[in-house]
Amino acid sequence: MKKFIVFFGILFFTLHLNAQNLSIFVASSASKAMSEVKDEFLKTHPEDKIELVFGASGKYYELLKQGREFDLFFSADTKYTKAIYDDKNALIKPKVYVLGVLALYSLDENLLQ
Repeated sequence: MKKFIVFFGILFFTLHLNAQNLSIFVASSASKAMSEVKDEFLKTHPEDKIELVFGASGKYYELLKQGREFDLFFSADTKYTKAIYDDKNALIKPKVYVLGVLALYSLDENLLQ
């Protein structure tokens, strides 16, 4: 988590050089982590405003195509970031910044087969 916060702290800092108001889409699955990153960043940059918009990547990709603007777009599915780039709505190619792990558990062993 510490590397994650440092990485995004640097990212937000570089954006800070050009903007004080950021609108960032974040896939719902990363809402807790990105909220923590935002809070840490704002401790050292209290004059900045960061709007985190949480939701489904597909829904917000469609809104982006209709004119909704985001400074950053953190999707849970690389197909949407690739589509944004292919649509020429991104300055650089998308990058995978973290891989998740899914764990399934149940008291009923039959559900795990």
